[in-house]
Amino acid sequence: MSSDGTYGEYEVVCGIEAHVQLKTKTKAFCPCPNEYGAAPNTLVCPVCLGHPGTLPVPNAEAVRLAALAGMAFDGSIRSVAHWDRKQYFYADLPKGYQITQFYEPIVEGGTLEVQMPEANGGSVKHVGIERAHLEEDAGKLTYDGDADALVDFNRAGVPLLEIVSKPDIRTPAEASQYAQELRRLVRALGVSDGNLNEGSMRCDVNVSLRKQSTEAFGTKVEVKNLNSFSSIARAVHHEAERQLALLEAGDGDAIQQETRLWDEANGVTRSARSKEGAADYRYFPEPDLPPTRIDIDAVRADLARRFEEDHTSSHDRRLPFVELPSETRRRIQSPPLNLTADTALTLCENPFGLLTFLDSTVAHLNGNEGVIRAACNYVLGDIMGHFNSSKTGESGLTVEIFAAILTLSESEELISGKTAKELLKAALAGGDVGNDEKELRQYVEDNNLAQVSDPDQITAWCREVVDANPNQLEQYRGGKTKLKGFFVGGVLKKGNANPKMIDSILVPMLDG
Repeated sequence: MSSDGTYGEYEVVCGIEAHVQLKTKTKAFCPCPNEYGAAPNTLVCPVCLGHPGTLPVPNAEAVRLAALAGMAFDGSIRSVAHWDRKQYFYADLPKGYQITQFYEPIVEGGTLEVQMPEANGGSVKHVGIERAHLEEDAGKLTYDGDADALVDFNRAGVPLLEIVSKPDIRTPAEASQYAQELRRLVRALGVSDGNLNEGSMRCDVNVSLRKQSTEAFGTKVEVKNLNSFSSIARAVHHEAERQLALLEAGDGDAIQQETRLWDEANGVTRSARSKEGAADYRYFPEPDLPPTRIDIDAVRADLARRFEEDHTSSHDRRLPFVELPSETRRRIQSPPLNLTADTALTLCENPFGLLTFLDSTVAHLNGNEGVIRAACNYVLGDIMGHFNSSKTGESGLTVEIFAAILTLSESEELISGKTAKELLKAALAGGDVGNDEKELRQYVEDNNLAQVSDPDQITAWCREVVDANPNQLEQYRGGKTKLKGFFVGGVLKKGNANPKMIDSILVPMLDG
């Protein structure tokens, strides 16, 4: 797969149309519930089914969420939302038309900041947003055998925000990361759950090739049926390869402006239909809906009340009441956490709230860099491993106990790293090790878990082990220095000695 977006003497040019279902209680223009997973055709009414004489009523919450998304990527929000009618006939569209915003989208312009993984250069890419507009979703077709299709209209009328990027994407990896960043954004805002497997976020990619160092665009091809972020990258790469083969064969005219479907099983795109133009849809202003006025200040005030104020960021925020994913990454890549770009991406994507847990823990640790580094290592290792294996998002570990374990093991060295891991494992599993630092200290004392840091005692143990193993000592001094582990293990069997002190006392004895 091309890592730099070049294909022969050409470069790939890609834009993405993301359809994001908004997280509202009801549909876009009727009171039907906006829910996933209900029995087919049970969440419908005369309005969303398009019965004659029914009138749509705009969902104010959908308008607010669309405005919020636009603010987050710094777009220009219209003060008045106008509605248009897009006409086409398909089995999943009960009205024979779709209410949308063609002439005046609710959001124009903006930028999405995309952090590339270190394997793809680790750079920050800024992808322009052309527009974002509100519309209603269509129903869902399920094919039963080769001929029949079953229609479920539960999804018909669900509010969608279609976010259209500019053709700024240049590699398959950038296409995938853009879509992932967009999902992080809408999830952080509470705009959408962004679940690709449920269809609440669907991405269509527009792919074309052009000669390197030229400005003119080639013929773009739209690719649909992309059900994962990896599919997006593979589809862009395959479509670029397909177009390159035609261009190099002198058959560039065979590249038609069309819609193609991604075949995941075979890793190819297949032609679905010629791409319609605006004239084919016969757009005109929606006669059943007056313009909707948007009070941006009221939207900001309402949204600010919904988000709990967060004081963890020292960076300026685009939205004062919520930290955007790009702002979060910049913060956690700075002191005191100093995480790498890939680690920051992992934490921002984690579904179990581990970043919030880490932030809360750091607030308990009073800025000790070594302890904070240990906290990061535990969160990214043992704790994340627990959640990934359990897949429930549940544990008995609290911020107070985690901070206490770190204090006792890293700051005071009262317990060893091995004991700290055992306590952490027990707490994650719901074991009773206490509720705060005082109770944890009592637990350590009651169970004789404190490590011995008395130099005289450790010296005595080291001497006993060395004197009891003359043959191994001779081999060690003869060059088999790996036997050091044998002696360390012997000392640890004597008692719970501080490993750092064992090393400083034992090695001089072994060297003689």
